Amino acid sequence: MLPKMKVLACSFIALSVVIVFHSLRVLSLYASNAPGPGFFPFLLGIALLCLSTVLLFSASSNLDEAPLWPHKSWVRPLQAVILFILFALAFEHIGCIATIFAFSFIWQYLIEHRKVLYNIIVSFATSIFVYVLFVVLLKVPFPMGIFSR
Repeated sequence: MLPKMKVLACSFIALSVVIVFHSLRVLSLYASNAPGPGFFPFLLGIALLCLSTVLLFSASSNLDEAPLWPHKSWVRPLQAVILFILFALAFEHIGCIATIFAFSFIWQYLIEHRKVLYNIIVSFATSIFVYVLFVVLLKVPFPMGIFSR
């Protein structure tokens, strides 16, 4: 097995053990005859444990080690991670609608390479959809940011 894959599989096994332990000890699996806050993390932890174990034992040891990021294929994932971080930082300060619009527009432009008019239409529709779904229908108090002043 590739050394990187062994390390990755063992890391995921350790993470899954922490998730299962946390869902059993800190969160409760059941509350008032219904699934509690620890039920879903428990199931995900068990699934991660099973898949990580399969990963640990499945790869053969005679494979040649391939490069991790061949020929600058790391650029788009890095752009996506930076964009998600900026989204998380801006959400509270700029607000729900403006941040979702900007995120969607920049994502379509940088990651998907779409045209500007398409980006504007999709970003506007995404912002309105999220606002109607969460703020109007589900009554989730999202920060309004620049629209609340």
